[in-house]
Amino acid sequence: MTAHAASHVYFGLNAMWVSTFVLAITYATIMSEKVNRAIVALVGAGVMILVGVLDQEEALRGIDWNTIGLLTGMMILVSISRRSGMFQYLAIWSAKAAKIRKVASRIGLPTG
Repeated sequence: MTAHAASHVYFGLNAMWVSTFVLAITYATIMSEKVNRAIVALVGAGVMILVGVLDQEEALRGIDWNTIGLLTGMMILVSISRRSGMFQYLAIWSAKAAKIRKVASRIGLPTG
């Protein structure tokens, strides 16, 4: 590890323990589902920068822009497909193709 890569955490704490603590609190908050996941993730990342575990340049280098682009494209396609009714059409088409009887399909029973 080079001197530039070593982080300087405020209050002289060990960077590994601080980042582990922030990660655990972030995951616990996400699992509680009381706050939006995106907000919790952004607050956790902000705390890592504010405490000094990462600086801004290191945080930006950690972003995988290819993944962000892929997820953005997928969300756009799913949003357009949902609004056009494609998923409902496919559900009805697959039910007809499987020849499911109405009563059995409504209560979730397999119809052999």
